[in-house]
Amino acid sequence: MRYQLLPSLIAGGAEATASGFPIAARADLFWPSHTEAASNDAYLWLNDTLVAPIFDSSHNETSRTVWIPPGDWHDFWTGAIVSGPKTVTATQPYERQPMWHRAGGFVVLADRGATRVDEQDWSSLTLDCFPATTAATTSRTLVEKHTADKTSLRFSTDGTGRAIFAIGASPTSRAWTVRVHLRPGQQLTSIATESGSHEVTYHAPLNTSMAAAFRPFGGRDSAPAPHAGPVAEIALPAASHARSVEVVIA
Repeated sequence: MRYQLLPSLIAGGAEATASGFPIAARADLFWPSHTEAASNDAYLWLNDTLVAPIFDSSHNETSRTVWIPPGDWHDFWTGAIVSGPKTVTATQPYERQPMWHRAGGFVVLADRGATRVDEQDWSSLTLDCFPATTAATTSRTLVEKHTADKTSLRFSTDGTGRAIFAIGASPTSRAWTVRVHLRPGQQLTSIATESGSHEVTYHAPLNTSMAAAFRPFGGRDSAPAPHAGPVAEIALPAASHARSVEVVIA
């Protein structure tokens, strides 16, 4: 999982070098007006993932309280959505960490993991996106491994079901898979690309009997968590020019 996340980690390191903003940040850096955010035992990772570590490995399952920031957050292990701000109790086996992904955010994943950065193939990458139900825009940057050249990435929703994924011009030809994490009962009613060329695949949530086999950041072709909605994957062919994908969710 860590190596699939290398594109996001490298971009986060570049941003931390340029601005000083940390890859792992305490919640009050984002929500300073909330006193509950001033906690050292939970953090935002790469701006979009809320992580609340469990330190007790003496029991098979451990519970802890977690402050959920404002907005909607997808539980990585179950797919259920919780809306903040509020405090909840999270229970996980000791080998799992409670994690939530921010609605409106996205993660860049490598399709072909490798245990060395230099050996990882970035000819195809995945955007793992969690649409917000409100108007929101999130911008990220892909930083090339060897040249530090950058590709701009932007994900925006308008609050009416329309979402746009904008991929800037790239220094190299690259294929992309846009994974749209839908809520239960939702579907894509429209898909448009600048070239009209795309393939769409849907993945249904895992059966609850297979919940123990689920892991987050599964990437292309992976099934969502048992209580999540379906995932729509839109495959874009390799190219280096700027392009966009616009979908309507209903």
